[in-house]
Amino acid sequence: MKSRPPTKNSINMHDIVAQPLGALAGAVSAALLRPVDLDDDEVNSIFDEVSFILLRAEEALAAGEADAFCALFRLLTKGFTHKASFFNKGIELFGFNKALLQSLHDIFRGAVTRRGFPLQSEAVVELLRVIGNLCDGGSIKEECGALFMEGLANTLSDIYRQDLDEANKHFLTQRVVAVAMINLMKGSKNNRHRILSWNFLANSCALSVDAFFQLQCIELLFRVSRSSIAVFRNLQSRLQPSVTEKIPQLVNGPTLMTGMIELLNDINEKRDDVLVFPLERAEVAGVVVDCRTISYFTPNYLVILVTPNNVKEITVPYTLVRSVRLGRDCSVNLRLHEMPLSAAEVVGETSDERTLTLTMTEKQLQLFKESSVRSWMLSIISSNIQSRKNTTEVPGETHAEGDVPAGPSLPSNVKENTGEKRRRADSIQLVEGGQREASFNLKDALKSSRISVDSVVKQMKRIMDPKDELGHHEATAIIFESMGEIQKLVDDARVTTDGYRDNLKVTVEGYIQILDDCLRVSRSKAVSVVDKLNDTLQELKAINTTIHDRMACIEITLRQSLDDSRRDEAAACLSLKSEGEQRIAKLEELLDSGLIQQSSKLSGFSRAFP
Repeated sequence: MKSRPPTKNSINMHDIVAQPLGALAGAVSAALLRPVDLDDDEVNSIFDEVSFILLRAEEALAAGEADAFCALFRLLTKGFTHKASFFNKGIELFGFNKALLQSLHDIFRGAVTRRGFPLQSEAVVELLRVIGNLCDGGSIKEECGALFMEGLANTLSDIYRQDLDEANKHFLTQRVVAVAMINLMKGSKNNRHRILSWNFLANSCALSVDAFFQLQCIELLFRVSRSSIAVFRNLQSRLQPSVTEKIPQLVNGPTLMTGMIELLNDINEKRDDVLVFPLERAEVAGVVVDCRTISYFTPNYLVILVTPNNVKEITVPYTLVRSVRLGRDCSVNLRLHEMPLSAAEVVGETSDERTLTLTMTEKQLQLFKESSVRSWMLSIISSNIQSRKNTTEVPGETHAEGDVPAGPSLPSNVKENTGEKRRRADSIQLVEGGQREASFNLKDALKSSRISVDSVVKQMKRIMDPKDELGHHEATAIIFESMGEIQKLVDDARVTTDGYRDNLKVTVEGYIQILDDCLRVSRSKAVSVVDKLNDTLQELKAINTTIHDRMACIEITLRQSLDDSRRDEAAACLSLKSEGEQRIAKLEELLDSGLIQQSSKLSGFSRAFP
């Protein structure tokens, strides 16, 4: 018998938007999550209520009702993304009624600029999605640029300037801001010149750990370089000079995306908080991704870029990861609590399977094992486990063959900190606590069974007492009854002890495995550190030998220079001596000749006057 298709009742959007703020989010969710999607008439009614939706959004902003505010703009986003014709209708509506754009700008100023809601909240993300759709409308692109361009730039600057750690924990807000700015710059020269300095964008690109957002920043900077090379040359940011020099050299053609990916890898090449692993293959819920894929692991989430043409992304926060297993085929297998929405955009509608398989080369897998990725996952997964109060039940969970719980399976070759030592101590305390709990429960069980034992003993004494005359049948009945009770006590005690023994065995084995893993990691760390120390010592020895050789050469050269200097000095002295003697001899000759002349004159004079 064929199943009947789900019946559908037409939705009056005015009635939904008119709900009290406290019930508005639930009403919108019920309308959007129906088995049957909204039809064209219902989407039309969304645009019929745009003025009312913005009015209720202002009311929700004033009341601080983030859920209601988020639901209203999610409804508008649904209208823009339903069909291309409805996107055009929304653009025409806002273009015809400029007061709607002004109202939206006022809401943007209140919610984002004045921090009516946190920048990383869902309310702000949904508002920015609607603004991004409007910024993509050709007929109102200039008006949107005048209203939102500066505010979007300031928002992006504030995200990474005020709290970098908080910014790198999230990714949605900065991505939707970048999308809106890209939409504004496409096909609009005026919007490209509204920002006089793009240092904030280059700094955001350098500080971010989100590979997809960095790719968006590279695209924006490329558009800036093509429209105003003078502004681009004045960039003063944290980006490497080599990167900023290569951005204007990108060619707007089939190789553009390849060049952008190369720049992205250059930015993250020597960073410890962004680890890049090219993939041989990626499977999402059992579906193979038929494109080149690169994985970027950060301390809070994983980003997989799917290239080569239009880049798509799969972003997996570690809060969605249930367990991790390394396969023999050089694969990393992630079991997830739920699939991210971005996965469906890449591989389409997937099955109920919630797995992600990343296949690498053997060399890349070894680097993955030695990296900090598994410790990042461990810290987040452990906090999730503790929040679910599964601290004592985790080792007893059942897992697939070769699979292990995420907590014990994720030791990594990272520097040990006090947090890891504390977790190890907690593990030992949990084992001891489990033993004490089992013994206490066993004592309680035995204590409760003593009442039944006492009654059985009392009945047996009654049979043996000669004063108490009992019939044969009555005595037999009492004996059989007592034997049944005794057997029941024995069975209950056996079941209880077996259960506690098995539970304790599983618990102890689980934590022994944790200790073994930690010891194995410690040994590998020690070996790695010793190897590094040996390499460093060898390098120091080589450096010392080189220094000694150079000193010996310098000493020999110095001695030769001194000998040459002494020889030159002796030669100079001899030359000066000979020159002096020659001059003295000449002077003596001159003096002798002068005296002879004087004496000849005196002798002539004496002859003249005898």
